[in-house]
Amino acid sequence: MAILVTIALVTVQLGAVAAPAVAGKPADDLKDIQYKQYFRGKYSEAIAALEKVLSRKDLSAQERLSANEFLAASYVLSGAAERGQEIFLRLQSEAPDYAGPDPSVFREEVVAAYQEARDAYAQSRIRAAPPTEGDRDGAPPALAPAEGGKPIYKQWWLYAGLATAVLVVGALSREQDDDPASRPTGTVDVGVVVR
Repeated sequence: MAILVTIALVTVQLGAVAAPAVAGKPADDLKDIQYKQYFRGKYSEAIAALEKVLSRKDLSAQERLSANEFLAASYVLSGAAERGQEIFLRLQSEAPDYAGPDPSVFREEVVAAYQEARDAYAQSRIRAAPPTEGDRDGAPPALAPAEGGKPIYKQWWLYAGLATAVLVVGALSREQDDDPASRPTGTVDVGVVVR
């Protein structure tokens, strides 16, 4: 019996030693990483710590965004700009309203890497957009079929409207020609003097 109690105590003690330390609040952990590693230029340490924080399940959406932002910045500043841009691309696709890193907090290289990633994301969205009706038929979108199925230039009302406009303009100009008040008065002498 004493042996069983001893084994149980040793097991409990070993479990306590081997158990990972309880992490603090995610926001506090992120602040520690930012101030103790990122802002001191210890980018490889910041990358390892941020990846560990990102594996946590208790992060809020804002904390996850902030951690990814600092992770991307750490990669860019450590010389792995492509990896940082990949993270920015993922951020942009997960949160299309993401405005990018704050230039007052992040260095110019980080902001430039984000802008390149944002441009690449925009290009991928344009390429992935489904073609419109005009693109498929080869016709410009303005001449695409109207609701009735006919193109706009084959609609009767278009030509009726144009004819009405021409008649109104013609009538107004004829009325102006018949009005004596609108005719010029007086004479103009044009002469040439030869010497």
